[in-house]
Amino acid sequence: MSLLLAHLVGLLNLADEAVDDPDEREFLQELVRDLHASFPDQGVRTRLQGRR
Repeated sequence: MSLLLAHLVGLLNLADEAVDDPDEREFLQELVRDLHASFPDQGVRTRLQGRR
């Protein structure tokens, strides 16, 4: 499971670098929040966290 999460976080980080649109960025932030809610004990961290 942690390998899958690592890949998802990596993809989110790559997408974060390519996204300039605020709506798309909000969508990615929602995905991060969903990952945290689904796997709270896995310590999922991305560069998207803390960005507004």
